[in-house]
Amino acid sequence: MALSNTLKEPRRELTETGIGVAVIATAIGADYAFASWFIAYFPPNGSFPHAFAIILAMLIGALLVLLLWAFFLFAHFLGEVICDSLANNGIYVRPKRRW
Repeated sequence: MALSNTLKEPRRELTETGIGVAVIATAIGADYAFASWFIAYFPPNGSFPHAFAIILAMLIGALLVLLLWAFFLFAHFLGEVICDSLANNGIYVRPKRRW
């Protein structure tokens, strides 16, 4: 949905926006917490630049998101192939009623 639909479905749009803001705020907090932990435990005497630690945390987070996305994409593809194969042999595991 787009925010242009706010007048037709304000509750849905505001809920989606609120959830998005909460996720972003959580990601920023986790990023800062990781950077602070990294600075405190790895380099000697805290000489590691804080900005670099934050960028490093963002890169690690982006890599994890990409890896998880690739895993779920492959798992979905595999499940779809298996369900199609079973359906061709008369075994229907997918729900017949769609929402």
